[in-house]
Amino acid sequence: MLALAAVAVVEPALAKDPEPYNAADAARKYCSRAYKRYCANVPAQGLQALDCLKERVKRLPPACRKAVQAL
Repeated sequence: MLALAAVAVVEPALAKDPEPYNAADAARKYCSRAYKRYCANVPAQGLQALDCLKERVKRLPPACRKAVQAL
């Protein structure tokens, strides 16, 4: 009986669709250190910052690289 109750509680949580990947949010979250290291002389907002990171994509940490490549 307890096992059925646990399944009833867990099953709806597993049925939810995961949130879609948001590359812009991921870039803000995972690229700040790389931006400061490689692109500090570039304005932080806009395409110049993205272009700077894209030029250095092979040096970026994996999570940052994934976000930059998706943008």
